[in-house]
Amino acid sequence: MVYTRKIMYEFFKSTRCIYIDSGNESVTVPSDWRTRPKTKWTEDELNAYKESGWSGQVVTGVNLNLFKQECVAEAFPDVLEDDDEVRPSELSCTELSASDPQRLIVNKFAALAITNILTQIVEERTISSHITFYHAKRGYMRSTDVLKAE
Repeated sequence: MVYTRKIMYEFFKSTRCIYIDSGNESVTVPSDWRTRPKTKWTEDELNAYKESGWSGQVVTGVNLNLFKQECVAEAFPDVLEDDDEVRPSELSCTELSASDPQRLIVNKFAALAITNILTQIVEERTISSHITFYHAKRGYMRSTDVLKAE
């Protein structure tokens, strides 16, 4: 959702805040995947499906008085390159899931990473990581440390 990220980036630059962004790889499926059963997919289509859609990242951007940490658009500038002018609210749930199919387990990994970040903020008033990368099929998550002030 480039449209939403552009808005969030502008807000992040102008406001003291913490911005947690989650993004994950879409599953590669044939264009007619909603109407053609998987039993009719080619071997290449099946392989592309099986090997895609497993990974993602959560980026914690911070713009506070004494603590600054890059948000997703600064850590991964290419996330703003698409000319997406469609608001998510202009698409139905069916259109959203058809244009960007995702695996449930991958979204659960993202939710777990975000829960960890929020728990630290609420319970310990700290942030210990900048980017958390995850791969649901391989079953791992790893985080980079917060950025150190120069």
